[in-house]
Amino acid sequence: MYLDYWGLSKVPFSNVPDSRFFYKSRAHREALTRPSYLCTHQHGAGILVGPFGSGKTLLDFVRLNSINKEDGFRSAFIRNPRVSPLELLQLIAGELGALSVPRNKAEALRSIETCLHNNILDGRHTIIVIDEAHSIEGEDMFEVVRLLLNFQLEDAHLLTLILIGQPGIDVKVDRHKPLSQHVNLIVNLSAFSLAETEGDIRHRLQVAGRSEEIFNAEAIGTLFRVSRGLPRRINHLCDSCLLESFLADAKQVNREIVLQAAFVSRGQGSSP
Repeated sequence: MYLDYWGLSKVPFSNVPDSRFFYKSRAHREALTRPSYLCTHQHGAGILVGPFGSGKTLLDFVRLNSINKEDGFRSAFIRNPRVSPLELLQLIAGELGALSVPRNKAEALRSIETCLHNNILDGRHTIIVIDEAHSIEGEDMFEVVRLLLNFQLEDAHLLTLILIGQPGIDVKVDRHKPLSQHVNLIVNLSAFSLAETEGDIRHRLQVAGRSEEIFNAEAIGTLFRVSRGLPRRINHLCDSCLLESFLADAKQVNREIVLQAAFVSRGQGSSP
């Protein structure tokens, strides 16, 4: 609706993962680099921890998109682990290219192991990413996750497992000692600073085709306070701001428009 008004070629503030809009803050650069180290060195497992809306899923989308362009990796991305242990294994087997759906846990593990060895023969290391890992419940589920890490060669794991979740996932894993012993890395993803919030907004607008400023400094400061620097909230509020300013025939987004957008989309952030 507002694209032509602002001279944009695409929606700049969508929360749908798109690597073109990824802004590398200090914390995001670290969270991108450290798990990549796990994968390239064939370590066992890592955990990416961050609050809802901190950009964890986009971050791993960027990582997997980059990894999948390389010849040395094969990846599986599990978006919803709120399933039974057998269903989780079936999902992983399917993502790795299993030719049939395993009927029980033993068959599923054999199928996954076959896929892992086939990847090794093809010169590829396997990466399994489980998003929303904080929603995993029950010892039987954590035990199934641990069993995946039993697939090893003498000097390396056959797969690298990355768990992505909200604060508390690291505590859950630590309670399951047989699994936690395989964890080589825990990365905590922090929110954007004020400068990073401004950088993210400018980057997204430039990718969408706009070089001139839309948000003035006061508006960006208000956006930062309302969103608390969380990328998902920033995107939602900025999108609302562009719509509100279009409806008001405004030439720039100011503090008042940000407050109006925050009121209209209340529940997405806190009061400044």
